Amino acid sequence: MNICFLCFSLFPTTLRGGISYYVLRMARELASHGEHSIHILTDHEPDADWADSPNVRLHVVRVRWLPVIGRWFPGVRESAEIARALWRMHRRHRIDMVEFPNWEAPNLVYNWWKPAPCVTRLSTSFAETRRIDALPLGPTERFALWSERAAALESTALVTHTRAHRRTMAEELGVREERIGLVPHGIEVPAQLPEPAERAPDAPLKVLFVGRLEHRKGILDLLKALPAVMDRSPRFDLTLIGRDRRHAPGGRTFRQYFEQEFPPAVKARVEFCDVASDAELDSAYRGCDLFVAPALYESFGLTYIEAMRYGKPVIGCRAGGVPEVVKDGVTGLLVPPSAPQELAKAMIALLANAGLRNAMGREAHRWTRNNFSIGQTARRQVEFYRDVIARERRR
Repeated sequence: MNICFLCFSLFPTTLRGGISYYVLRMARELASHGEHSIHILTDHEPDADWADSPNVRLHVVRVRWLPVIGRWFPGVRESAEIARALWRMHRRHRIDMVEFPNWEAPNLVYNWWKPAPCVTRLSTSFAETRRIDALPLGPTERFALWSERAAALESTALVTHTRAHRRTMAEELGVREERIGLVPHGIEVPAQLPEPAERAPDAPLKVLFVGRLEHRKGILDLLKALPAVMDRSPRFDLTLIGRDRRHAPGGRTFRQYFEQEFPPAVKARVEFCDVASDAELDSAYRGCDLFVAPALYESFGLTYIEAMRYGKPVIGCRAGGVPEVVKDGVTGLLVPPSAPQELAKAMIALLANAGLRNAMGREAHRWTRNNFSIGQTARRQVEFYRDVIARERRR
């Protein structure tokens, strides 16, 4: 099967988010068995260390931004360029399936004439982020909402990664839940837990957050919880890895807000890291004692399984698909969203109890290996694609 993934923000590496990592992992896994040829359409030239393999090829589309169109009809110009590139790719490579993300409606124009079936993978939608951030809707935003919905509904098929998000998107799109396929994300999971790194007895514990620093990710709740946690926990350091945004009170970045509002004793224990290479990110996961990501909504939450595969207990919120990824009380703890006091209690409970952290970490590794391995996910993905193609042929 010739499969094409659309994935912008793939390069440079420091711009990658959850969708980019999902595409890379899925592409490499599907290609590794030699049965499929994988094409990735992206918008930037690859980093110097990128190398095409016989079964994974990268294609770059040159997207030109036109001020008037981009300002009033966001995504339309990009969608047209994407469609042209895919039509050319289909003539040359006979693509069997194209997978799009739903964000910014990249398949809006491609849907007008589909030389190959297309699947839209539904992650957190533009509409959901606007609701969470309580932002007003002007004409441009209303067009973006319409185009994202229209692009999804005109796709050959829809797929998402958790039952909870499937319910949310079915309601938002006005379709039956059964119309949306379900294939969870997957990740490479080591067969055995890595040996813990050597550490001095008096060394502080390490707490980690990975993700964009924005309102939806619950950063404000995490920062507000810190003083209470520091008063009642062993010494720890918190590292936040992710691009900062002006979502903090007063239109500030979260680093600015933190530097201006928190006492020196708290600031001394927190490090902001805007970017990290893949190797640095992997090292941070391996080296942490506790992973915390109190997002107000996640359709899945890849960062949880990125931490759990290395035997790390995690803390998240009972929101979206997170309860299907993190087993509350088994692989970590879940708290209500927008509840910094409850978040502080959960962090205190795990930081103060090494035995509980270790037990949850072992279960986290086992749970991830049994339910979210990339091999299992890739097989389900191929079965889903083949079913979509068969249905189209019958039509």
